[in-house]
Amino acid sequence: MRHAVLVLPLVLFACDPDPEPAAAPPETYVPMSDAQLEAALTEAKARAGASERRILLDFGADWCPDCREVLRLAHESPVKELLAERYETLVIDVGRFDQHEELLQRFHIDRIATLVVLDAEGERVAQTTLEPISGAAEGLTADDLAGWLRTPRDHWQP
Repeated sequence: MRHAVLVLPLVLFACDPDPEPAAAPPETYVPMSDAQLEAALTEAKARAGASERRILLDFGADWCPDCREVLRLAHESPVKELLAERYETLVIDVGRFDQHEELLQRFHIDRIATLVVLDAEGERVAQTTLEPISGAAEGLTADDLAGWLRTPRDHWQP
């Protein structure tokens, strides 16, 4: 009888038709110093090399609706699973293009939301700018984004 009393709450919890919602995605565009970003990139390279993954740099800002939409899609299936399986992801807050200027220049970034794929050594593989709300990528879906992440190529538009 004691075991039944202990197991019953677990059974009832497992049958709950209204499970707790998933936690909201963390704040995404968190400002960081150039030194913090460089350290994060170094760590991402090490993890990517150890796990045979690539690195995804997501350049954006909170004020940019396209950037917010790309980040929203990154938390949807199948993108979320693909990122977890194949990428080390760094979300880079560019402010008003006044943050991380060296990286912006290195990758010739003059628009956001820009995604840059690097190999584990930090060499550029592909790059694209997505404008799912204001531009050519209007109507971008999670499946579209996942397709690009599977086979990244330069200047892609869905």
